[in-house]
Amino acid sequence: MKNIYYLLIAMLVVSACTEDFDLTEQYGSVEELPAYVAFNPDGTNAVIDDEDVEETDGTVTFSIENPTGTESDITVNYDLSGTAVFGTDFTITGATATGGSIVIPHKQSATPDDFQNFDNVDLDVTLLTDAITDGTKTLNITLTSASNAAGNIAVGRGGTDALRTAIVNIADSPLGFDLSATSASHIENSPSDTIKFSIDLGYAADVALTYDLTVDPTSSLGGGSYSFNNATGLAVPGVGISIDAGETSSDFELIIADDGALSATANAEGVDSLSFIVTNVAMAGRNVTLGEDTVKILIQDDAKRFAFTDTTATASSFEVFNYAVALTDTLSGDASTAFADVTIPYTIDAASTAVAAVDYNDVTNGGGFVTIKAGESSGNISIQVLTTGQATPPTVIINLGAAAVASEAEVLGAGDDDTLTITIK
Repeated sequence: MKNIYYLLIAMLVVSACTEDFDLTEQYGSVEELPAYVAFNPDGTNAVIDDEDVEETDGTVTFSIENPTGTESDITVNYDLSGTAVFGTDFTITGATATGGSIVIPHKQSATPDDFQNFDNVDLDVTLLTDAITDGTKTLNITLTSASNAAGNIAVGRGGTDALRTAIVNIADSPLGFDLSATSASHIENSPSDTIKFSIDLGYAADVALTYDLTVDPTSSLGGGSYSFNNATGLAVPGVGISIDAGETSSDFELIIADDGALSATANAEGVDSLSFIVTNVAMAGRNVTLGEDTVKILIQDDAKRFAFTDTTATASSFEVFNYAVALTDTLSGDASTAFADVTIPYTIDAASTAVAAVDYNDVTNGGGFVTIKAGESSGNISIQVLTTGQATPPTVIINLGAAAVASEAEVLGAGDDDTLTITIK
């Protein structure tokens, strides 16, 4: 009985396979999807999201595709609308204020396994900065028609409104207001005691910008140690400083006073600080943000001292001996050069036992002073020995005095090594 049952089932299957299968009868009518072009959304999305950007974001790119295939290039026409202004808020190469066209090139080299890489083209929207705070602007790009060598092609997915319009929302970009210091550090009494710095807007202002520039109360350098050049074209710190229309910056010239001494307010490295802070920035109808709001200048003391390189010496032959007086940096102890001639007086101490013109002669520039020339770090006192071999060797004791300098008041008096004792044997 079971065998007869299986036989009947097999006959029914064979009979069914011999009948024609009608797709329309089973599922209704099936229409061929027309050729079309449309914006290509990310992934498998059926809609294209708005692009939310700022004026300074550069470029927004939309891909327009022809997923159904074509045998020739497709020209796609589009309209531009919305509150964004062509040439002011954005631009598109080859377009006008009302719209333009772009070509989707046919891929002649397409291969059967490249079926997912549809014919497409990128439409680039270049964003422009109008330097005006005027709110978010909207740009609508709507595909209106398309055609190739064979005739018209539908726009929008399947010829519908889907993926036919792309929208860009263009927000204002804050206009950067940045400060830059031409010199972030300075050595007191360097060849130029002028420090230049600027408050830079970064572009030519179309309307005047104002701001306040005041001294940071944490600055260690006192007001009597600097001043500003108020010549034409230069700004001076204060309230309501202006960068006028057409200008890009305010320029300042800070003049550091040479105080002739180590700063009492300097830190352990001999550095004073002077800072200026920008506040109350205003620009009519503009959105301005403040970048770096502080100009900080560090002033390094350039205090020097002069001294004998050796404080004792022995002379034992009939010749001229040179004894160096050198400049060093007070802070580091390193050798330092003079910006101008430094004249240092010296005297023979009354405690000396050697007799001038008997035991020695001072042959230094006629005697009485030693000069350290500009650009050099030392000068010599020259002593000529006249007698030797005395039972009790006489001594010449030389004391350095206060220095005189043509334009370098920062050279300090001598320190502990300002006395040289020469023993003549």
